[in-house]
Amino acid sequence: MEKPETEKVAADSVSAAPLPKTSPLTSTTLTVVRFYPEPERWDFSPWVNRLEALLTFSGCPYEIASTLPPLAPRGRLPVLRLREGSKKEIIPDSLFGYNELVKRGMARELDVGLTPEDLAKSRTIQSLLEEIFLFWVKEGWVEQYYTARDKVVLYSLPWPARLAAGYYMKQRVSASRCELSGFSFKRPESEVDEVRQTAVDALAIWVGEKRYVLGGDSPTRADAAIFGFLVSAYAHPQSVLYLNLTRIASSLVLTILSWLPKLAAAMKTHSNLQRYAEGLRKTWYPDRPSFV
Repeated sequence: MEKPETEKVAADSVSAAPLPKTSPLTSTTLTVVRFYPEPERWDFSPWVNRLEALLTFSGCPYEIASTLPPLAPRGRLPVLRLREGSKKEIIPDSLFGYNELVKRGMARELDVGLTPEDLAKSRTIQSLLEEIFLFWVKEGWVEQYYTARDKVVLYSLPWPARLAAGYYMKQRVSASRCELSGFSFKRPESEVDEVRQTAVDALAIWVGEKRYVLGGDSPTRADAAIFGFLVSAYAHPQSVLYLNLTRIASSLVLTILSWLPKLAAAMKTHSNLQRYAEGLRKTWYPDRPSFV
């Protein structure tokens, strides 16, 4: 496997906040750069949540920082930022970033001891999640585009910047992800609903009633991937405080959003998925909001 590309970034491109209840950092400070700056809040991105789960499950302490994709290397999040004294390094991509930390001895390999059959199961599960991600993109960035732009992802930006960033993210995420994969937005909605539900049904069968999806005593990469996607669906709708500015008045509005209602509804047809996600939350993230 190739060593991930490393790049330097300006220190002022992100705003950092320490993650509560982590063990003391080593001489190298590790930061997960994601969308939301609040460390107690779940991020909406399944890839961010997967990376955080990989680090948390492997006992690797980290801090949290926030930025937007146009300001990040390769134009996407999450990224890992490493700092040792005055030396800074950026590793784009969640999975390759985790792999690099494992190689450097900064994180524990979660899949140690798995049989070839278990590793094949893990890869199959992660491929299924990549299929489910297409529905996440379609619903979140096509059907719910204005909710994503104005109330979930970019709500803190001034209006002109929000328009530009929203257009960038929609084009970058939705068109490239779905059309190039062969998943057309022009399919009848009934077909989309059927394929979505079938994919979620398969995920529920994989999870079953196990604490960890491969049946072991500790989480694996597959658990981190599943948890990341479930968090993304279960953590929305959520309460979001945003600033509504008009020429007439300026007011703070607290609203309950429903950003991914179809995906969340499909997942909620299987109560075992919610029990699985909530069990992981209680064990590994007791201070973050519940999904129940």
